[in-house]
Amino acid sequence: MKINMKITDILSLSTRMFRTRPMRTFLTILGLSVGIGAVLFLVSLGYGLQKIVLGNITTADSLLSLDVTPGAEEIISITQSDVDEISQIPHVELVSPVVSLSAQMSVNGFTGSTVANIVDDHFLRLSGLTVDFGQAVSDDGFGIIISSAGASLFGLEPQDIINHDAKISLFIPKTDEYNTVTSEEITVSDLSQNYKVIGVINDDSSNYIYFPSSSVKNLSLNKFDQLKIKVSESKYVEEVRSLIIDKGFLVSSLSDIIDQTNKIFKVVQLILAIFGLIALLVSSIGMINTMTITLLERINEIGIMRAIGITKRDIKIMFLTESLIMGLLGGIGGVIIGYIGGSLVNMGINLLANTFGGQSLNLFYYPSWFIYFIIIFSTLIGLLTGIFPSIKASKLNPLLALRINNLMHNFFRRKPRFSFNKIFNLQRSRRGLSRHRGPLSFLSKMPRKRIYLILALIVLVLVIFSVYYFTRTSSTSDKAAKKEVIKSQQDCTRSVTSFWCESSKQCLASAKDFCADDINNLIVRMESSMNVKFNDLGRENFVWNLKSSRDNTEDTNIYGEGYVAQDISMNKLEALERYLEVNLQASDANVINGISGGLRGYYNNNMACVLDFRYKEMKANEDSVLVPVSDSLNVKFKCGYIPNNQELNEIN
Repeated sequence: MKINMKITDILSLSTRMFRTRPMRTFLTILGLSVGIGAVLFLVSLGYGLQKIVLGNITTADSLLSLDVTPGAEEIISITQSDVDEISQIPHVELVSPVVSLSAQMSVNGFTGSTVANIVDDHFLRLSGLTVDFGQAVSDDGFGIIISSAGASLFGLEPQDIINHDAKISLFIPKTDEYNTVTSEEITVSDLSQNYKVIGVINDDSSNYIYFPSSSVKNLSLNKFDQLKIKVSESKYVEEVRSLIIDKGFLVSSLSDIIDQTNKIFKVVQLILAIFGLIALLVSSIGMINTMTITLLERINEIGIMRAIGITKRDIKIMFLTESLIMGLLGGIGGVIIGYIGGSLVNMGINLLANTFGGQSLNLFYYPSWFIYFIIIFSTLIGLLTGIFPSIKASKLNPLLALRINNLMHNFFRRKPRFSFNKIFNLQRSRRGLSRHRGPLSFLSKMPRKRIYLILALIVLVLVIFSVYYFTRTSSTSDKAAKKEVIKSQQDCTRSVTSFWCESSKQCLASAKDFCADDINNLIVRMESSMNVKFNDLGRENFVWNLKSSRDNTEDTNIYGEGYVAQDISMNKLEALERYLEVNLQASDANVINGISGGLRGYYNNNMACVLDFRYKEMKANEDSVLVPVSDSLNVKFKCGYIPNNQELNEIN
């Protein structure tokens, strides 16, 4: 007859280990709690560091902001009409222009040079800047914010310069009707208003001030150095960014830095979690050991329960419930241990920081979802550790289970087959130990403690010798490899048919091999900044003029890497040219203009690059002259190194 146990009976039997084996149960739960606490401690440390870093570089509004700059100012500039056009782009909420001018500032009779940034009320919020001393907004509209480096220029501490009056003079360059600087002449504008320092930004590297644009409306500043743009939602950031790039401006976003930072911290959190999981694995093995011992202790009890009709299912549920309860308690205990450990470490570090004049920080952050996850994960581990013992218990034969105690008792009463005395050829006779000669019989006269000491010393000598041998072998191989690398590099430098690739530590032949790491990094930066997708064409070659002009040519064949971007507008092509002019040097000797397209050359150290653009479609007009159908272009970008280690300084 089968008997189904009640839930209360299963719980009573499952929790009986707290009464019968309290110390063993407590140590098992404590071991699991330490493993869970280690995971929580390390992962929360990663989250805390991430929160500190992101909190210092960003605000909620700055994540939705875009930075727009003109790039090369002699080619294009940002005017009020551009600001109005950008304001009309869908999903653009705010446009905050910035004008940066050289200026002089007087405080307490001392005058110093600085950079004046004329901004509106939204700029600081969109840029993610925080005021460390004082406030960010003034009541009368004549408050200025200064950097800590600017405060030290006047011999004042950041907190002491607050509420000091300041006199400002601006140096405004003369421009024509198109907002282009016509000469090096400047106009000195002494602002009649008395400004007051209301805030200080903790920045000791740069000397600058921010003051409101509303106080200088009479100056008619129509040329801007930068725009801060706020997008309504994060999903529209890339769309707005692409539209602004099409207008020929350079666009960057703080969200790019945030994404890179988050990726780095995900790796850090993963590494810390792995260290914690190692401790958790050790504690889980201890729990498996406890459940196995519990099974062996209850074999007779299981036989009786099966004999009176308890089902296999109830036996299995009883063991699983016991392991699940210990896993749940281990998770709760781990959360407590991890939180207490984090609090103590944070308290100690902040105490040291305050002692040495630092700032207190909260190094640990505990996301609520991770707390719930770690408790559920611990419960699941407890459940998994009980699966094997529960299956074994449910499959026990009742008759065998009832007899197992006698079998185990007889097993442990058997004489051991191994004896320490056999090592030393000692045999027991009726009158005691009789010593016989053997290979180690001389040790029989020594006390056992001395024998143990000799064996320990022998093992220690062997360990020291092994460590010394392997350390010397590895260091010798490292020195040999280093000498070989240096020798190879020197041989490569002396050779006229090869060049040294520092990133891959290889000597490459210019005509056969190519070190494309620098070019790949340049392409990645161009794609990120210009929102252009380049496809790798593989190995490409092109002709480069080594002389300083097209009239005096000395062409050489360069083998390198090629990339292509299709359907590029003329505005985006101009933006690409400006970007390359900023990051590389333009080569006047490698410029071609034609009906169907053109070519631009750029160089940096011993690397040469060409930007080859062609109109996508051409057709003949009424005069039988080929003209482009639209401004859509296909752009090829090729980069390589000058062969035979020739330098590019001949271009200059």
